[in-house]
Amino acid sequence: MTNKIFIVVLIGLYLSTSHYSQTPPYYHYTSSNGLASSTVFHMIQDKAGYIWFGTLNGLSRFDGTRFITYRTKDGLNSNSITQILEGEDNQLYLSNFERGINLLSNGKIENLIENIDGKYHTASYMIDYKQKIYAYAPLLSFIVFDKNKFKKDSAYIITSNPILVNKLVVLPKGNLAALTHTGLYDFIDDQFYKISIKGLNDINATSYAKDNDGSYLLGSIGAIYRIKDNTLVEKYNIELSKDIKIENVFSDSKGNIWFSTPGKGFYVIYKGSDEIINLGTKLKLDITHITNFLEDREGNIWITTFGKGVYCLNNLYLKNYTEYDGLINNNINTITKDNSGRIIIGTFKGINILEKNSLHKLSGKLDKELIGDINSIIVDKNNVYVAWSANPLYSASIKYKELQFNITGKRSLLKLSSGDFVYGGWGNDIRISKNFELTSQNPVYYLSDQMQSNRIYNLKEDSKKNLWIASALGLIKLTNLYEKDAAWSWDKTLYSNNQILNSRINYIHEDSKNIVWFAGSKGVASYDLKSERIDNYINVNGFDLSSATSISSDSKNRIWIGTLSGLYFMEGNNIKYLNSKTGLPADEILSLFY
Repeated sequence: MTNKIFIVVLIGLYLSTSHYSQTPPYYHYTSSNGLASSTVFHMIQDKAGYIWFGTLNGLSRFDGTRFITYRTKDGLNSNSITQILEGEDNQLYLSNFERGINLLSNGKIENLIENIDGKYHTASYMIDYKQKIYAYAPLLSFIVFDKNKFKKDSAYIITSNPILVNKLVVLPKGNLAALTHTGLYDFIDDQFYKISIKGLNDINATSYAKDNDGSYLLGSIGAIYRIKDNTLVEKYNIELSKDIKIENVFSDSKGNIWFSTPGKGFYVIYKGSDEIINLGTKLKLDITHITNFLEDREGNIWITTFGKGVYCLNNLYLKNYTEYDGLINNNINTITKDNSGRIIIGTFKGINILEKNSLHKLSGKLDKELIGDINSIIVDKNNVYVAWSANPLYSASIKYKELQFNITGKRSLLKLSSGDFVYGGWGNDIRISKNFELTSQNPVYYLSDQMQSNRIYNLKEDSKKNLWIASALGLIKLTNLYEKDAAWSWDKTLYSNNQILNSRINYIHEDSKNIVWFAGSKGVASYDLKSERIDNYINVNGFDLSSATSISSDSKNRIWIGTLSGLYFMEGNNIKYLNSKTGLPADEILSLFY
């Protein structure tokens, strides 16, 4: 069964520090999806935008939809591709672990080097520096050749003894350097010269990442160091276990630090924080060896693994919470926020409160478990009013810190600007009371001449004090609401000639331009409070907006639409579609909140 989700629309945030507990949205690719092997050593994104993967069983190119794979039958020296470099003319240099180097150019693969003087040399890594390719393995020798004047007999070998080199890197100032067991060394004219870093003693430099501010990161044993202008400026202590090695370190475009340790998944330190977040365990990679990180041009983070394929953490501005993160239930019909910024979530099995990065369950002296739809939650200072539709006769009151939760057994609920409460029922009816304590003395108002089965899904008072009622049988507008002698009267408008508004309406929202929006089973409609113009949106630029469950607008007045087939947002004539293939954990959107 497809899990239903809720979305808290937080535009413009990217892996913000207030969302540590979340499971990131991701794609997962393995050999079952066409990847050459689920063991992947390296990846790059080329100038054309393709993602290339060097794997245990060949080279794969991914175009966003499918994989194309190259193996020995296509000209590779071996199927074990450990590193990929892109040249100036879109050609790819491919290291073959123990079988030399291939060149892929214009769709053809040629053998650049397979052996030197009849000897095979291990080449786990390559780096391109000043027209020379350096191919090497940690602690071993280097194969060096000029890529512009290349001849097989011009390649030569450099031994690094007694220097034990882990990796070669290009530092921010453009100098080629070696990460070694005793710190950093400049590598000039095939010779090593020690680099002195103020504030940092000799370390085993195991990994490197360049940052956007001119600094760089060095991974070591039990720590990550930030260096700028040959000075140590920051140290991150990684005390996950004794003598833990930072195998890979990476800094994304937002300044977040990603790192992995041998066979222990991956972690993130978000910019502005020193807290270490174990994201690997969220993807069940906590005992997996991570081989590489990459950020593509769309801001997605790619992670390659030994044996478990490739993960693409995509649409990272979307923050997902599921039962795995502490939700009581994934079926959520309503979301709101209190005055202190806590998010209150109505699920099918009760109420969650998101506070200080943690999800809490509302519990206490409830004589019933709140199993069933919670359709309305209204916050008024320290009072929280809840409509729970499972039991029409139910009422309860419970405290959460300073918040007083008041629960009633109604289908929907609204507090008017006058302070009166409106309750929506199941029988084409509403009730209105001065206080939240609904009694049998409150008269029932039927929305047609007689009682009939017609659920009231949502109630909304607009800026002109009109009362809009979303029902199973369509939209109802009540104007000129007036109370006299404990009885209410109004003028009623139906929309029987509008195909969207004469069908089930699920949710109502007024945007900042005083346009009221309606999400319904047959699409979306809008009502301009100034001109009284109605516009229908059934199919926009080829996107089907039927089965709309919810609607909201953001600070830029973009319209967000939740449907049973995904999430849309409209900005002018443009529309974008998000679903489980683009980062959402499921396609069915039941509620929205901004």
